[in-house]
Formats: sequence, C-alpha cells, structure tokens
Amino acid sequence: EEPANSMAAVGDAEIEEPADATATIDDEEVEEPAETTAAINDAEVEEPMKTIATPEQKRSSTKISVQDDLDCTEQTKLFYNKHADELIAKINQDGDALTPTALRDSFLNYLHEEAHPVTKKTSDSISSTIIDLGCGHGRDTLHFTTLGHHVLAVDYSYAMLHHAKTIAPHAHYLNMDMRMLKNLLIDQSVDGIWSHSSLSHLPKEDLESLLRGLYVSIKVGGVLYFSLKVGTHDQIGQAGEVVEPDTRYTPIDNEEDICKLYSYYTSSEVVELLSKTGWEVIKIGEYDQRDKSEHPTHSLLYVFATRRKD
Repeated sequence: EEPANSMAAVGDAEIEEPADATATIDDEEVEEPAETTAAINDAEVEEPMKTIATPEQKRSSTKISVQDDLDCTEQTKLFYNKHADELIAKINQDGDALTPTALRDSFLNYLHEEAHPVTKKTSDSISSTIIDLGCGHGRDTLHFTTLGHHVLAVDYSYAMLHHAKTIAPHAHYLNMDMRMLKNLLIDQSVDGIWSHSSLSHLPKEDLESLLRGLYVSIKVGGVLYFSLKVGTHDQIGQAGEVVEPDTRYTPIDNEEDICKLYSYYTSSEVVELLSKTGWEVIKIGEYDQRDKSEHPTHSLLYVFATRRKD
C-alpha cells in the first residue's frame, strides 16, 4: 500500500520532494545535519562502531567479519561524507575518461524506444522522468537535466548531494538510503532509473528487494540501467563482498574513515536476480575503463532492463 504522507509524487511533469519522509536539499545553504545519519524513519539511527579489517583479512579479500552492530553501508557513507572533496577532485582530474558517455546515450535511446514509442516518431526532444539512484557528485544528474529531463537524484551521502545540488540546481534531491526509496514512490510513476557504480555499495542480500521496489515504481516500457563490479569467487571470496580501505583518494591516515563496502557479481547472478524480480533484460555486457584511468579497479557489468507487463 502507498504511505499516506510520505511519497515522492513523481509524475510526467514534475517531481515533488516528500514533506517529511527524508532529509531534502533546498535552495538554502546545505549544512551538515546534527544527527550522525539521515533520519529515515522515526527511530534514531546511531553511528556504527568503527571496526576495520586486520591486515590478514585485507590480504585474503574475503568478506570481513565485523561486529553485529557495525553497518557496512553506514561505514561507506562515512567515507563519502568525510572525503567527498578529495574524491571529486580526483575524478575531475581524469576528465572524460570516467564519464559513461556511451552508456548514457544508450539509456536515453532505450527510453525513447521503450517508454515513448509513439512520440519517438514525431519528436527528438522527449522529456522523461528519471531517477539518478546513487547520484554521487551529480555528473549524470547534470547531463540529464541539461537535456530537459525531470530528475530525482538520490544519495545517502549529504556531502556528495551538496556538490550535486551546486552543479545541477534544476534537479530534485533526496538524502536517503536507497533501500528505503520503495516506500516513497508511487507505482508506475517514473520512465527511467539510472544507477552508475552505486549498487556495488549495497550488501548483496539487499539487491533483490531493491530491484523489486524499483520494478513497482517504473512505468510499463520504462528502462532501468545499473552497473556493478565484476568479480569471481576466486578473486573476492565466496560471500562476494569485502570491506576494505579505499586509498585512491586519500592516504591511510585513519583507516576506519576510508573503509567501504564492495559487492561483486557475475553476469549469471545478475540475470537470475532480474528474472526473479520481473525485469526483462534488454542488454547486458562489460564496461572496462582500466586502460584509460587509474581510478577503476575492476571491470563493470552493465545492465539495461525494462518492465514489459502491467
């Protein structure tokens, strides 16, 4: 059932931000909230205990055994909130090398073909309602809004959203855990969902539920794009997850501040998940930029999928 007062009214014309369900970014200066996390529901979310891997655990590249009260997703958010400036500076140094230009173009072409099959024949400028899921510093949000699309940009990191709002002021923003988004969206209310290199920071056990929620929110003929880090059990351990320091942007002065969760997938895993959650695959493949930049550590598995049934 739809919540009474806590949904984002995502329609064909404009995306409205929910009144009370999440922390939002408005036209005023963005300040770090007093609480340590975004208030997702009525229960207070406490800052997780900062526990990091031992050197032996890092070398083994298996899932780190952490205490029960450590939320790996919260640990990842801590990294982005504390080191957003360093990360953005490094990404900008690489220029267009990390920009998924071809994938963005394919996404918009599929939107025209799948979500707007009639108007495609009469107009090249079609405005779609798009969710940028895990929008980060706003690079792709800016691209979509510049082309005239209505964009709802979602990210768990307040610091990253602050930058996104600065460079893409015409989008609407939600500062929240993407796993809660299904509770805010109206059924069949969006044309497209874009999530580049974001779902790898979710525990693997949560991806199926997320895909089900996104399926409900997208229109028939709508298009989903996402990318994940490619890995095999030999590389990353049977759990397919690892929590480890990310030293690409900042030196190891305090390891507990730079640990991030990474989840790795094979194409067969992803195809099975899509089938279980109702999505029909349009295209699936690998995207490898390691020869163009020092930033990527793995090849990315990219997916385009659609909802065919009402």
